[in-house]
Amino acid sequence: MLTSDVATSETLAFVQAHTRSVRLLEVGCGDGALACRLTALGYQVVALDASTGAVAEARRRGLDARVARWPDFEEAPFDVVLFTRSLHHIQPLDQAVARAKELLKPQGRVLVEEFAFSEIEPLSAEWLREILSVLDGAGILRCGGDDFAIQILQRGGALAAWQAAHGHHLHSAEAMASCIREAFGEVAVTTAPYLYRYVCARLEESADGYRLASRVLELEKRFAEVGGVPLIGRRFVGTSAGCVTTSSLSAEQRP
Repeated sequence: MLTSDVATSETLAFVQAHTRSVRLLEVGCGDGALACRLTALGYQVVALDASTGAVAEARRRGLDARVARWPDFEEAPFDVVLFTRSLHHIQPLDQAVARAKELLKPQGRVLVEEFAFSEIEPLSAEWLREILSVLDGAGILRCGGDDFAIQILQRGGALAAWQAAHGHHLHSAEAMASCIREAFGEVAVTTAPYLYRYVCARLEESADGYRLASRVLELEKRFAEVGGVPLIGRRFVGTSAGCVTTSSLSAEQRP
């Protein structure tokens, strides 16, 4: 297992908790890591991304990957439309969600993995900065360009660095939930770890990186449990029939 498999496995568990081996459209597939795992489990996946480079990499994995800018996409109905950390970027939001519903079969389901960037607490931002600082001091952290890891390490305040890097033309978690609710009638919302993803992205792709990333994920869960600090990851689930409730979620997916 490699470093990136930690985050991919978390998303995979979310998808599997709500559906099994169906025709699925992933919006924001990146290099196709998740789509590849889903395909191996029997899902029929169409993977979309606006990046030609990302789609090229996904195709090299043998995936049915297409270059597309959502909501401009035409295809036969799907059982699931999955947004993997992509919906917060897409404009206009209401049309993006409405298009997902249009492409779903009756009883089809929309799954959205996102984060509540505006709801981070100062303590959480500082926790992330300290984790990155320790790894950087140990020479483990890979940083390049003006990425977020560099920004949060160089700025004086962790929260200020977070706010400077987020919130520009991004949809809030509340706005996304509201649009999904308006289109689907009801939406189940759960929380999840998210900050560990910033660490995973800066670790070497290796077995050692995987073990370290797994540990940071567990630390974030423990930090939230012991410190009572809210997790900022968000997962939204809705169906075209509008009948999703939190009781339909597996125990590990509930807040």
